Order: sequence, then C-alpha cells, then structure tokens
Amino acid sequence: MHTSRITAALAVTALLVAGTTPATADARPAAQSCTPTWKLVDSPLPLGVAEYLEKPAVFSATKAFLPGALAVPDAPAQLEWNGQKLSLSAQQIPLSPLTPAPEVAADFDSATDGWNLLELGVAHLQVADRWHGGRWSMTPLPVSPAPETKQVRLYNVAAVSAQNAWAVGGYFDRNNEFRAIGALIEHWDGTAWQIVDNPAAEQEQTYLQSITAFSASDIWAVGRQLDGDGTTVPFAEHFDGTRWRVNDAPAAAAPSAFYGVSGSGDDVWAVGSQQLPGSPGLAAPLVEHWNGTSWTVEDLPDVGNAKATAAFASSPTDVWVTAQYGLPHPQSDGFLHWDGKSWTKVPVPGPQGVGYGHAYNAIAGSGPADIWATGAIFDLSSYYSAQIAHLSCGGR
Repeated sequence: MHTSRITAALAVTALLVAGTTPATADARPAAQSCTPTWKLVDSPLPLGVAEYLEKPAVFSATKAFLPGALAVPDAPAQLEWNGQKLSLSAQQIPLSPLTPAPEVAADFDSATDGWNLLELGVAHLQVADRWHGGRWSMTPLPVSPAPETKQVRLYNVAAVSAQNAWAVGGYFDRNNEFRAIGALIEHWDGTAWQIVDNPAAEQEQTYLQSITAFSASDIWAVGRQLDGDGTTVPFAEHFDGTRWRVNDAPAAAAPSAFYGVSGSGDDVWAVGSQQLPGSPGLAAPLVEHWNGTSWTVEDLPDVGNAKATAAFASSPTDVWVTAQYGLPHPQSDGFLHWDGKSWTKVPVPGPQGVGYGHAYNAIAGSGPADIWATGAIFDLSSYYSAQIAHLSCGGR
C-alpha cells in the first residue's frame, strides 16, 4: 500500500492508523564556523511533477543525493547536488514492466553504494534497487513466509556498508491490509536479502516505520504497537550487533507513535505524534530522547495540530525536527530545533500566511552547517509541489 506523504488536515486517527513512511537521518558531526541559515533551493523538476522526496543522502557540502518519486509519471527519480545546483541524475533507477513504480524509501552508506525500495504496480509488489558500481540493479526481496495469510511490507531502509543493510516494516493480514500482525526486519548480507528474527515478529498491531544505523552494532528501529488497553503507543527495537531487543519507550499522550529516529551512540532522538492535550482527534509533535539508560519525553513549543516526521542530530546540542502541520495552520509552520538547553520553533523558508502550508517529511546532513530538508508546500485547495530547503553558510 503506497501512502502519500502530504496530508492537509492531520487527525490523530489518520496519523496512527493510516501510517506514513518518513525517512530517517544519520548524524555526521562536522565543525561549524559560521551562522547557517535556511534557504529554498530550486528544483530542476517542473512544478507539480515531483510528488515527494525521500531522506537526503548528504556526503559533503558539494555532494548529496535527493531521491524521490514523480507524480507525472508515477516513477522514481533522483536529484544530485554538486555544491552549486541540483540536477536530475543521468543514472535513472530501472523500472519493472509493472507500473506505476513509486519509491518507498532510500538510504546510502556512500556516494557509490545504497538502496531504493520501490513498490511496483497495483499489486504493491516491493523490490529493492541497489546503487553500486556506478549503476542501478534490481535485487529480489524475500517473499512472505506464509503468503496465504500474511503479506510483507517494508517502510524504510538503512545502509551500513556494501555488505550490510537493513530494512523494516511489518507483516499485514492478507485479507485486511490495514491490520498489522507483527514487526518485520530484513537484512542484506552482501549477497541476498533475508528475513531475520525479532522479538515482535508475531506481535499484533505492531510494525516498524523507520530505521537508522549508527554502526554495524548500533542500530535503532521505531514504529508503533498497542498497549494493554488497546491504545496505539510508540515502539522501539535496538540491534547490538548480535540480536534485536525491544527498548520500551514512554507512551506520552496516547494515542502516539514514532515515525523517525536519529542521533548517535547514547544520544538517540525518536520523533512522531501524540494526542494534542485537550483536543481528542488532533495531534501534537512527539520527541523522545534516549540518553543510554532511559527515555524522556521532551517539552516542546505549542505548535498546534501537527506531527513530527523526521529528525537529524548532528550532536547532542544540535537537533532538527521536521513537521507536517494540520489545519488551521496560519503562521504555524516551522522546524523544531534543540540547542542543548531548549526547543524553539524556526520558521521554514517560503510563502507564509493564510492559505499556505508546509509539509516536510525528511531531513539529513553532513554536519550542523550542511543540512537538507525535503517536503512540499500546499494551499487550502490541496495543490502541492515539492519543496527543498538547505541550511548552510553559502548563498543557497
């Protein structure tokens, strides 16, 4: 099931049941010697053609990939940054004869190796395309272990090295594609993808939406589960190089769920949504912090009806969180930023005011002065187009 990243009105029910596939962001610390600012970057794609962009892969100030999907035609595409401008990659992702083929998620461990997850045709068949050796090649994914009763669906991927990658999602009822029946984790060992054991593989109404790898022995995956009262709450698992273990996180103002995760080592940030206090049916951003011992729920600015979609932590004192805002949203759109002492709302670049909304779903960078956020701008008529923001010290 392909789910659009853009929603003009955000209700808790939609956030916690329909699901999203936000991208994750890995921390790549770098020295900061300027005061960076957010600016919009022109896209080479015609207006209205790009449906959405996935998690940017940022290798340096002069090298980045911005993978995503086109609405016309419904196909994957990739933008490349050379330090001056974005251009459409000449190395297009190969397509199956089955169409359409929107992209689900992407991640790269280097400029020469990475993965795109695609969903082909009306049957929602998922495949993995690998970027390696200067070209794309289609790679099979495991089939369901019980195809007559359950289907497998991946939502996110993390590339560690050419011989090591992970993908997460869930098992879903073959007769009810909205009913999750367990968390799914798959592993690439350099030769093939295979399903691996995890403690929530048979846990009803549990699935994973995002994954990030800090190293081969420090990997986090987050999503949602049901608590003992049948309420949706956050869910997290951690891989220590040997096995996956459940890592219990607070429920916050349930219903609640995680959509993204970032950080490094004992400094992990998981983001998502929770019920807006005093307003059943509306959502508020959720950010939780793991300090190596326990989770804490962060005290965020009041931004109204919204959900946090992704995070990028360049250090424990520099964390950026993207958000999608619901209605009404005049003057409410902004990124959330942690400076080590407090959270603030930072306005997003681009048109503001009544009638406009911004929906960012992915963020990543090479350091505190080189961060990319991707999403869309939309108006009250639900018209939208892709939007790309860059935090840097340069003129772009």
